[in-house]
Amino acid sequence: MLKILEQLLEAGKIDKEVATQIDSDLSGELKKVRDEAANYRVELKTAKEQLENAIGAKDGYEKQIESLNAQIEKAKEDGKSEVLEDLQKQKAEHERLLENIQNIEAQNRVLKIDNALSSALSSFDVIDKDVVSLALKHSIDITDDGVKFKDGENILSLEDGLKSYFESKPQLLKSQGGQGSGATGSNESGSANFENKKFSELSLDEKTELYKKDKSLYEKLKGK
Repeated sequence: MLKILEQLLEAGKIDKEVATQIDSDLSGELKKVRDEAANYRVELKTAKEQLENAIGAKDGYEKQIESLNAQIEKAKEDGKSEVLEDLQKQKAEHERLLENIQNIEAQNRVLKIDNALSSALSSFDVIDKDVVSLALKHSIDITDDGVKFKDGENILSLEDGLKSYFESKPQLLKSQGGQGSGATGSNESGSANFENKKFSELSLDEKTELYKKDKSLYEKLKGK
């Protein structure tokens, strides 16, 4: 059991049943975080190995394609149709392999950004991590110094960038203002405006508004 729960239990501020339940809930959440981090580490290791192998082969394929282009032009000039056909097949295969390498590089880039962003966002109590991550993607980039946050012409650390971002958009944080999901009255009628919309059609502000007005409808639309 967590030390703080033991202290509250000893002080008589909570009973054993409540302490046990809280400890169980927290342990479950902590396990999810640890499992998620472990999965990212495995994926990153695999991606890194694939990328290292790909980079080692990339220059070779590019040079071979360049050489094949020259041979193809020569075969065309000499009118050697059979040789030309064979060379074009070789070139197509090398281009396919090169495209696979470029896909591995792109996947590795996405994985690095997702991993860094997921880790950085864990410091903020955001309404919906997936939605916020998607909205932030255009502001995140990889430089020689690692994953950074782009704020116009300014390049910030991911942590400083997110802090500035949420200072300008406090409505994206659960702890900031707004009415909770249990609110009634005007919230109920306001939620009805979203019922016939697709989750993907909602803007980030609309998703935030819906979450605060009617969390159950938010989850329903998101799950469609």
